[in-house]
Amino acid sequence: MALETQREIEETPPNPEPAPPEFTDELLEARSSLEKLAMSLTNQNHAMADDLVQETSFRALKHWDQYEIGTNMKAWLARILHNLHKSNWRKTKWEVEDSESMHAEAVRVEPMQESALFAAQMLAELEKLSPQDRKLLTLVAEGTHKSAATELGIPVGTAKSQVSRIRELLREKLRKMESRKMMKSE
Repeated sequence: MALETQREIEETPPNPEPAPPEFTDELLEARSSLEKLAMSLTNQNHAMADDLVQETSFRALKHWDQYEIGTNMKAWLARILHNLHKSNWRKTKWEVEDSESMHAEAVRVEPMQESALFAAQMLAELEKLSPQDRKLLTLVAEGTHKSAATELGIPVGTAKSQVSRIRELLREKLRKMESRKMMKSE
């Protein structure tokens, strides 16, 4: 009984004995039909068609004992080739040609340990601020300059200028951390 599906062929262990001459003769006779089918499935791509025929022949020889001599060899081989083509198509339909790594670079993610280190460094810088500056930043982050100024009992303009000064100080420290990071990566 001839195997009809790719899965059955793949799950069946190969026969360690060589294929009989009748089988190899039939396989060689069917090769031109396989090549035509492969060319039509691959839109006339010679390299892909050759690969399909080669892999089909390899699998047929590997599992020759699954074929009954005298049945339709071309149909059996065509099923193997068609299933190989479908498997290859399924694998490649999600691939994107990216010879210059532009797509890969766009989806690149920084290692998590660097982000954690950066966060730890920023927290350390925030801890170096005076308690009043930390409280002011926290209140502004949670609300508005006006609500923060009211709670701290300072004028709104003073709160705005202090927040601006603190943020500029933190931005400068951030620039220094980034430049050190760039120097390490070079």
